[in-house]
Amino acid sequence: MSVPWLLLEKPAMEVSQIQFNFRIFFFNALCDLALNFSMFLVIGRTGAVTIRVAGVLKDWILIALSTVIFPESIIIT
Repeated sequence: MSVPWLLLEKPAMEVSQIQFNFRIFFFNALCDLALNFSMFLVIGRTGAVTIRVAGVLKDWILIALSTVIFPESIIIT
């Protein structure tokens, strides 16, 4: 992906467009750490079937919330 980025995106980017926000970076890292801990606890206390069912359920919830948040989008099956 770096080659298309170098050819398509990098020429249009300016240094002033890139702003590093330490607070967003910190809270993103904190959320990722919490997610890793929760996955560790779930995997340690349940089985593989529970993880698979939870993953499918998560996808269904994500699709339902996406249709509510973005009603103008079309779901193609």
